[in-house]
Amino acid sequence: KGHRFSRLVVHDLESGRLKVVPSNSWSSHYGWFDDRSLVVSDEDPAGRRGYRIVSIVGGESIPLGRGELISDGHPQVSKNGRWLVMDTYPNRSMQQELVLYDLVEEQVHRLFKIKMPFRFRHDFRCDFHPRWSRDGGAICFDSAHTGVRSMCVADLNDCFGREMVVAPGISPSEPATSLSSPGAVNRK
Repeated sequence: KGHRFSRLVVHDLESGRLKVVPSNSWSSHYGWFDDRSLVVSDEDPAGRRGYRIVSIVGGESIPLGRGELISDGHPQVSKNGRWLVMDTYPNRSMQQELVLYDLVEEQVHRLFKIKMPFRFRHDFRCDFHPRWSRDGGAICFDSAHTGVRSMCVADLNDCFGREMVVAPGISPSEPATSLSSPGAVNRK
């Protein structure tokens, strides 16, 4: 009782086959990492909650955030494959965070925490649903922190400078070749 159970299923449009992404008891939110891998917020087969990159071909996975990324949220990978942005659900104080994870350096950057008005709770809450700008210099997100639902933009150039967004030697339009973690799922 009180425990959710869900599965993430991938449908191959060419073959018509369905494939269950390996997890323990639930998968919540996901985003494409590349054509063969997903970034998933879930509970892995060992029962650890957090984010991981999962190959939809072989089922191999790479945990992300070394235990720091344990909140469920909406992940999206930057165009260059270096950064993962995600949000958190509101805590008891109605505060939500926007979090940036460096997939190469394996570092968590908490961009900001915003307190939502109490009336935006439960079924009326306003998740951030963060999305990258085309050039990777900003993140667009939904928010109700002003008392009205609206679209907001976080300019990362103001937060960190351009080097925070674009890895040395990688242009925003050029994908990264692989993650630095052992056994990483290569980008093709």
